[in-house]
This record gives sequence, C-alpha cells and structure tokens, in this order.
Amino acid sequence: MNNHILETAEIVRHLDPILIYLHPGEAGETLRRVAQVRPQEWLDFVIAYHTQQGHGKAQGWHGFDGMVKFYEMRQAIELDLLPRLPWDILLVPHEGWDQDQARITAYLDARFPALPDSL
Repeated sequence: MNNHILETAEIVRHLDPILIYLHPGEAGETLRRVAQVRPQEWLDFVIAYHTQQGHGKAQGWHGFDGMVKFYEMRQAIELDLLPRLPWDILLVPHEGWDQDQARITAYLDARFPALPDSL
C-alpha cells in the first residue's frame, strides 16, 4: 500500500535525511483540544475535508467522530511506516512545545555539533 513512500525514501537515502515526527498523542484528545482554540469555521472545514470526499466518504465517516477516525487511521499508517524508512528518525511525543523544541534541539546539536569559534 505504501510502496511509493518506501521507494521514494530509498531514492533520497543517499542524501542522509532526518525525519522528525511530532507525535501528538491520541488523535481524539488532541483534536478536541485544538478545536477549543480554533474558530468554528476551521473545525467545520477540516471535518468536511476529511469526511465528505474520497476515503472518508467511502468509509461513511461523519462529523467530528469521522474526522477522528481519519486521523487515527493516518497516525497508524505513519507509525507503521516510520521504522521501515531507511533514515534517521526522531519520534517526539508531544509534551509541550518548549520540551519538544528542547528535545529536537538536543538531537540536532548531537547530530551536527557546532564548529569551534576559532575556525
């Protein structure tokens, strides 16, 4: 099903890419939290986008719960693909933006140490 992604990953492998995956946690909880701070128009659009076309329509998904099902499915696919990619991957479980940024910065600093100031 995802052979095109794995084939593309292999093509760019020589470039030594890094994938940083920001894992939001449980989809429904995350979407409920985000919906509280976004305008209703945003929520209506995202629900319609994922439930009223293509896969969502074929699955008979509706409303907020249908959108959650889409994101649960997407997250399952992504998490299944991650260990199969031929790249370095940093999976960052969301703990808060400051903590997430600190973890990413520490990873990148270890991977790409800064040049000494004397150069």
